[in-house]
Amino acid sequence: MIYEVYKPLTSKKGYFIKGKHQQFQKDRPYQAITEALSSFVSLMLSENEKKLVHWKAIIQNALGEQGKLLTDLIPNLELIIGKQEKLPVLGINEAQNRFHYVFGQFIKALASEEHPLVMFIDDLQWADSTSLKLLKQLILDPELNHFYFIGAYRDNEVTTSHPLTLIFKELPRLGVAIQEIHLKDLEFENVQEIVIDTFGNTESKSRLLANIVFGKTAGNPFFVNQFIKSIYENELVWFDAEAGKWTWDVRGLESTNFTDNVVEFMVQKLSGMDEKVRKQLTLASCIGDRFDIQTLGLIQENPDDLIEDLWQAVIEQLLIAEENEAEIAMVQMGSFNTQPSLIYRFAHDRIRQAAYELIPHEEKSKVHQRIGEHLLAKINLEKDPDRVFDIVDQLNLGEPPQTDALR
Repeated sequence: MIYEVYKPLTSKKGYFIKGKHQQFQKDRPYQAITEALSSFVSLMLSENEKKLVHWKAIIQNALGEQGKLLTDLIPNLELIIGKQEKLPVLGINEAQNRFHYVFGQFIKALASEEHPLVMFIDDLQWADSTSLKLLKQLILDPELNHFYFIGAYRDNEVTTSHPLTLIFKELPRLGVAIQEIHLKDLEFENVQEIVIDTFGNTESKSRLLANIVFGKTAGNPFFVNQFIKSIYENELVWFDAEAGKWTWDVRGLESTNFTDNVVEFMVQKLSGMDEKVRKQLTLASCIGDRFDIQTLGLIQENPDDLIEDLWQAVIEQLLIAEENEAEIAMVQMGSFNTQPSLIYRFAHDRIRQAAYELIPHEEKSKVHQRIGEHLLAKINLEKDPDRVFDIVDQLNLGEPPQTDALR
């Protein structure tokens, strides 16, 4: 539904950028905002030379001598505006005020009447307080006229004392109109339309199957999709070549033991997969919703057949392969001396959650500790300083190192 804004936005030559907060990276400041803007900068880097010069002038004019604040947050921005001079160290409050001002100037440079900007941030229930404060500032800025913010969150995970709830209560008092859209489960008619579209049967023929699908899933969209895939994989529905139509085993479908817990169902599905593929998914789940193949390779001793294993997960629609636009742009500009790495993301955060649940509870902290130690040993932080957050995230989730200090 979010992507319905694409068509009207494209007609106005606007830009759509998106980021997603991650459950296990709540202590990383501005994580989703950084993700959104890094992808936008990658888009800039793919433009022709004339357009790149145009963006460079606009951004440099907006940032002045404060560009270091943004290149520290968005490293690939340096490929457009060049290396920036270090800035004087300020106190905590002064530093935050300076950053918020410069960041606001940057967004104003990107969002204009000629090119309006829409920012979508997903999973706001996991947002850190600094990100929420920055987003609030952008929304309240009276000079930011061509910027539109869309946020998504799970309302069952946001309490009355959650910072997001407090902001929602405050914004209307400050004159900001908020439009809330509550997504409900699918109605029976919606499920029947999906069944008809999937199997090409008439409305009367599809009603029985739609009743079973709806009864087993209660209209949960993710469940509906997974249930239909599951019954096909288990040959409870099949294409009758002689009759030229789909048919199904009603008795088998009705006796299907389909759990009402999304994560539990996905755990069962992942448990039945090839062991090597399952291992990659569990390790990847510890990294985040998105991960690159280089990082996944760093955290294991023998990363043989890694691409093949991940490709199997892509075929199963558990992962989605993405292009690393930032690195591709660096290669094209001659600023990157290795091949661009592959980036993957979990097709749904419930899939990642299920993969993470496959790790025994008592082992989780040990796994994170090992990952953090692997990354610390293999990443050159002088050349890649922004990766320090990846390392710290893992070590924070890991177990404290054993010492003999109290002997």
